[in-house]
Amino acid sequence: MFLKNFFFIVSLLPATATLALEQNSAFPFTIRQIEENSVANYSFLNHKPAGKYGFLRNKEGDFTFENGQKIRFFGINLVDDRVVEMNDSQTEKLAKKMAALGINMVRLHHISAKWQRAKPLFSQPEKSTLIFNDEALERIDYLLYKLKENGIYVTTEIVDSALMPLSSEMPRQEALKNGNVLKILMMIDPEVKEYCRKWAKNFFCRPNRYTGIPLISDPQLALLGIVNELSMGYHNGALRNLSEYHQNKLKSSFADYLKKNHLPERDFDLNLVDPVSARFWNEQLHAAFIDWMAFLRSIGYRGLISGSNFGENFFHHEPSTLCDFMDAHIYWGYASWSENKCRMVDGQWSDLIKYPWNENNYTKELFARYSTAAFSGKPLIASEHRTANGGGGMSRFADAMRYSEYRAAGLPFFATVQAFQGWDGFYIFGSQGIGGIKEEKMGHLLDVRFDTTYLATFPLASFLLRGNVIAPARKKILVTLEPGDIYARPQEPSFLYDGLFYYPEQHKIEIGYPQAKIDRSRYDEVLPLSKLKKMNINRQETVIEADTGEFLRNYDEGFFMINSAEVQGVEGFFHKTKRHPLKDLTLEVNSNFALCFVASREKTIAQSDRLLFLVAADCGNQDDGKGRQAKGWVLPGKGPVLVHPVIGRISLRAGLFDVWILGEHGERKRKAAEGISEFEFDTGRDTTIWYELERVRK
Repeated sequence: MFLKNFFFIVSLLPATATLALEQNSAFPFTIRQIEENSVANYSFLNHKPAGKYGFLRNKEGDFTFENGQKIRFFGINLVDDRVVEMNDSQTEKLAKKMAALGINMVRLHHISAKWQRAKPLFSQPEKSTLIFNDEALERIDYLLYKLKENGIYVTTEIVDSALMPLSSEMPRQEALKNGNVLKILMMIDPEVKEYCRKWAKNFFCRPNRYTGIPLISDPQLALLGIVNELSMGYHNGALRNLSEYHQNKLKSSFADYLKKNHLPERDFDLNLVDPVSARFWNEQLHAAFIDWMAFLRSIGYRGLISGSNFGENFFHHEPSTLCDFMDAHIYWGYASWSENKCRMVDGQWSDLIKYPWNENNYTKELFARYSTAAFSGKPLIASEHRTANGGGGMSRFADAMRYSEYRAAGLPFFATVQAFQGWDGFYIFGSQGIGGIKEEKMGHLLDVRFDTTYLATFPLASFLLRGNVIAPARKKILVTLEPGDIYARPQEPSFLYDGLFYYPEQHKIEIGYPQAKIDRSRYDEVLPLSKLKKMNINRQETVIEADTGEFLRNYDEGFFMINSAEVQGVEGFFHKTKRHPLKDLTLEVNSNFALCFVASREKTIAQSDRLLFLVAADCGNQDDGKGRQAKGWVLPGKGPVLVHPVIGRISLRAGLFDVWILGEHGERKRKAAEGISEFEFDTGRDTTIWYELERVRK
């Protein structure tokens, strides 16, 4: 659908190496409940209630409802106290706010994890993990009810990713070193499977007390995963962490596999470096995924099922191709060794400006990694996505996940390439909100109440992904694999070839696995991976441009540009080029970093009557000091969140506009200018991040 009003977003962030804000220049602004008639409210993107069009199907690689309507998902992970500790009023406000931000999917995650600070999901966790706390279930039921009412779908995996059963509930429970081992054992151990099936029936098959429908039977549960982050070889749940009992069982099964396939005897390699061991384990997962899909159907689930959602190489994704859709977890920026491949800005960096080539050890070229899960004919989502690029060396996961001055960057970029590729959605991780429910501060990674800069990009990202404003790629390329591409070095990412890095931002790319039935006539080019390995990219070229001409990335200057009829703007760094002429407007940016976009709704930019002009700078808690040096997930300091002021200019070639200053609810506060085509904004002067520009009609 095309949208009715302009949306313009500018987010300017200072190139600073510390989290502390200059208290004398920053001002408070919190994105609160957005008024229904505000130009900042994007809830119209959602159809209501969720599930009204029936269950999802896969139609030629797209999520499609029973009535034929297609959908993409812009979602968020709700974690910990976001799920079970909100009262009715908080739940209602949260659901409405998420819809206003363009969110139409929630992934429930870590709701039974003991290491979280959530209210226990179980009534007596020391006695049973199969009997749930009725109060917690009531909170979950009400959350689902309010999400459904606001057009928001839900998803999760069969069992919580950190579930730890008791010894009385599962034989050899002592073998579980951590929740990740449970993920492996539910694939291969009949007794663990039986426990997980009991857990799933107890959780999914009871009627919701507000809708009267069990979640397993409700089309609101649009997607369901079998297992979270089952990475083979190097994740926390690796086979080498299994107990001696389970290792011996695997070795015995492997010996039978060798005999059956007339292969020479050899020891089973728990690290899966040995290609024969890797192939054997892959076949174990094939059988497990088929078994789990049959179980979900047997208890009444009619939606779409994915396998697992972790891993950055073909070996990790291949078993999931048996399922209904593909899923991958894609994070930006937390490996210290990439720093010499990126332009540094006062100790910080952004993947927006990262040179797109092989980093040898672990590439973070986002779209190359994500493309490895783009299996021909299957929808593709990222159930965890994060612009995490934190400060310093970023060699520690927690440091990278905590905060970044440039955290507002990336979502419009990612959403644009998603739409261009025809991918089907991504969910931002995460919203834990520890300490954030009662206080107006950012809390954990993302708080949908108070994180002004990051939330500023949500409606635009959702619009880019879901609003049919980015044309699909013209050229389609199929990259074909051979068995050796998958199993030869299964622990190494299989895509570390410069040729692949440029394609996702230029043409549509999909992966073809060996023996898969693929209609090659659908593709303009079929490219064997062996040929891709030999390609040499000319690194003197500093611009990657889509074959539609609607967007490009200049990784030398460090910016990303969109120039379509409905969305125009630039995000990134402006050290070299500050002035950007576009089809219907010109942007002039005087800061080092910014996000600047204009978007129309039902009409083009040249025809639309109203414009939301959003200008948001870096934000942080008051008195936060050097936030990244603190331990744990919660940023120090106190609320309300402070935002740096922004000064700049937008020139429109599409008529004259009146300018309104908007408040924290998106409401009109006062008029700033009348009948202008050029506006010099100063958010510190106007204490806002939102302006509405209303076209003057003669």
